[in-house]
Amino acid sequence: MGDVEAVVKYMIDAEVEDIRDLSAEDVEKIGASELLKDDLEGYGFFVPDLKDVLPGWNGSDLAGGSVDECLAEVELLTNAMGLRLNRLEKFTY
Repeated sequence: MGDVEAVVKYMIDAEVEDIRDLSAEDVEKIGASELLKDDLEGYGFFVPDLKDVLPGWNGSDLAGGSVDECLAEVELLTNAMGLRLNRLEKFTY
């Protein structure tokens, strides 16, 4: 699991939806750098309500969305939750 996924997993487990609500102690517990938190904070990372429905989609096909934007956020969230989706490459952009 990468650093960003570790941050997201921690946020889900700690029920923190907005990265700006993580403390320095949280960042230390995660084992991620403060610089990473600053980068994600600047991006405005927020765990969406989608996390509540994703477990029911485990193993499903995934299509649509930009591979570097929206789709990447969904995949990041599923990876942090230990779920897997099958991206249909010919239906993504």
